[in-house]
Amino acid sequence: QCELDENVLSDTWRKTLDVKGSRYTLGEMRRMRRPGSNVSLQIVSFHQLSDAQALDLENPIQRALVEMGDSEIGEPVLDLNVFGVNISSHYVNSIVTASKIIAHLDSIGISEPKILEIGSGIGLLGVALKKWYGSKVTLIFADLPETLEHQSFLLLSTFPNEKYSFKPSDTNVDPVTGGINLVNTYKLMSQNYPIDVFINCNSMAEMKAETANSYIGYAKNNLNPNGIMYLSNAFGMATSSARTPAEYSLGDGWCLEEVSFSDGYIYGGPTIVFMNSILSRSAISSENDLKIVQREAY
Repeated sequence: QCELDENVLSDTWRKTLDVKGSRYTLGEMRRMRRPGSNVSLQIVSFHQLSDAQALDLENPIQRALVEMGDSEIGEPVLDLNVFGVNISSHYVNSIVTASKIIAHLDSIGISEPKILEIGSGIGLLGVALKKWYGSKVTLIFADLPETLEHQSFLLLSTFPNEKYSFKPSDTNVDPVTGGINLVNTYKLMSQNYPIDVFINCNSMAEMKAETANSYIGYAKNNLNPNGIMYLSNAFGMATSSARTPAEYSLGDGWCLEEVSFSDGYIYGGPTIVFMNSILSRSAISSENDLKIVQREAY
């Protein structure tokens, strides 16, 4: 029953939703992480796999997340054995990303974060963050209804005792502190959520540049003073998407805390280069300074 505004969709997602269709049977949802699944078609590639070298096995956070195990919801192929634990290749990137976010939050003393992720795919990063923080983390997922359904299935099946909320329309829905909150992304702007972390992995590359910048504007307005943005994107993936990171309208007062690059194999996807950035507030940084640093790094 979500309210839709498909005018904001990029050409990439118009095509994707035409190919995907919208609704699936319960049996198909239960197999959503299997190779050949129509549910995850166009979102995750199950034809390319990562190996354990994508992990830093000396990193204590990554090691702990591995030992906590993968979710078996969706019948994934648990093709990697790390420290005697079987996990899926497609969980590797979520472990790597989660470890960066967790380490940064630890460094600034945030132990009960409120985290907003835009475009969460099938929700594996949320699984990793929830495993780490448990009831101390408030997770907010904003996505298209067609993919929000998949995230809700994976997350609420993996954590069946979690409290949750769902916001399908403009009507106010207060998020559940310490729970899982699902938001129709067309209606995200109708409610302000105070957050510590804003995450976007991969999907800004598939959006119109103006749409991506509207989400960045939302993040700037709602992040607490110590809050961070974690952005992991390729560029120029859609006809009207941002061509370089300098096209993101971050404004003054933001600095690049950390930057790294990875290719698509760590995502179990195509060999596209992703720029992975952690940004934090800085009183002395101008937007022009930031654009120069981003452009040089890219």
